[in-house]
Amino acid sequence: MRPLPLKIFRWLCLLTALANAGGNAALYLVYEPVFAWLSVPQPADPFAFAATTGFSFTIGVLAFAIYLRPQESISALVGCALAKGLYAFVTLYMFVFADLHWFWLIFGVWDAVYTVIFLLFLAQLVKPDLTALNTTGIRMGSAKPRTNKALLLGFSLTKNVDKGLARVSQGLEAGGYEVTTEMAVPIESELFAWPLTVARFVRISVRAVLRRPAKIHRLSAKADDGYDLIVVASQTWLAGMSAVVEGIFEDPDNRGLFEGTDVASLTICRGLWRRTQAMTVDWVERSGGHMVAVRHALHVGREPFRFFSLMLYLVFGKVTRPRLFHRFWPKKYGLSDADLDELEVFGHALAVRDRLPPIEQSITGGNEHAL
Repeated sequence: MRPLPLKIFRWLCLLTALANAGGNAALYLVYEPVFAWLSVPQPADPFAFAATTGFSFTIGVLAFAIYLRPQESISALVGCALAKGLYAFVTLYMFVFADLHWFWLIFGVWDAVYTVIFLLFLAQLVKPDLTALNTTGIRMGSAKPRTNKALLLGFSLTKNVDKGLARVSQGLEAGGYEVTTEMAVPIESELFAWPLTVARFVRISVRAVLRRPAKIHRLSAKADDGYDLIVVASQTWLAGMSAVVEGIFEDPDNRGLFEGTDVASLTICRGLWRRTQAMTVDWVERSGGHMVAVRHALHVGREPFRFFSLMLYLVFGKVTRPRLFHRFWPKKYGLSDADLDELEVFGHALAVRDRLPPIEQSITGGNEHAL
């Protein structure tokens, strides 16, 4: 699954620019007969309605600026994502708890979709090298001496990441590596426990939206253990990396593990893998690691049934297949056998990756050539 080209994101920005700017201007001019025709209650406060449509019009103008010069509009893109996300949340809340008319839900759904689009666009602009990392082989490793010792880090409520890392481990071991797997243990173990309750599912989801990392117990792995490769595996929690995996990088004691070490990122998720990859790569680079590869593996099934099946699985703790959609519903939760086989191949490719020559060897070789 290749990431969308930048031009598609730009055209999507132009689409919402026209919808926000043109649509709100037209709506403000003719809203009275339109609302009467659709039986939508007229605004109780015309001035507040004017302010709301004016704000949405402004977002459309910003979206047009992003379309024209995306590389120079990072701040505008962040602002638009936050604005649309806030509007979508308020609209959904009012629809559920304040009996908001269904007409406004259309705008809320539109803005929710564009919140995700803007975040994915932002990830691609900030980390353009992700495309190359996803579509090419393993990058050349650092000049750090090889010890053939690998550390696999991750966290998973449903043990889906554990299964993926187990196959990566098999590939590494087939390539001559000694592998240590350590799963992060959150301090709030009662919150991040499986199976979930509805209340804990909501709490984790809200924290994921607010991007609040989870504090973890100290890892047993140390910087002087001699690992020359680290594989970091994360699930996607609401278009971002797992809070528990992010907690690994939040702990300053773990920085030494990554500094100067080859690192590969593995994202196991329903479909929104790109921002998780971007966040992982950003954390690795800030920790001094050397990225050699990123990969993602998707749950079985097709959208939108994959999304709903995952939500039901997280809430009920088991595979639930509605009779009405039985034909289209995924038959299992997790990765397919073919994807697991690919992860084993990925592990072996990491084991046999090339590395840069040591600096001393490069200098010596250069001097000998000169003589």
